[in-house]
Amino acid sequence: MKNYLIYFFLLVFIFIMGCGPSWNGRIVYLKDGNILIKPDTANKIKDIDNLLIYREEVVTHPITGEILGNIRDDIAEVQTLMVMENIILAYAQQPWFDMMKINDRARQTKGS
Repeated sequence: MKNYLIYFFLLVFIFIMGCGPSWNGRIVYLKDGNILIKPDTANKIKDIDNLLIYREEVVTHPITGEILGNIRDDIAEVQTLMVMENIILAYAQQPWFDMMKINDRARQTKGS
């Protein structure tokens, strides 16, 4: 009986940690290290939260056009400077800023 209780509480803990509310957004403007991000979800994010900028690309077969899967590349972790109602301002330093493009995705990191 004790083992079942331990497994039950372990599963509940994993469920709570993994299914917490997450924030997602999309980059809409880039210039001189400044990044404007439009939120996709209604969840709130605070100033000085950390965001992970990543890019998802669909891989297709060159001849048949069949979708083979997705590739996700983590680009950089940036910190928010200002949070307004429909837009978030963040700043990225030079080496990582050059790798970002408009329509890259952003999500809140777990530790923030």
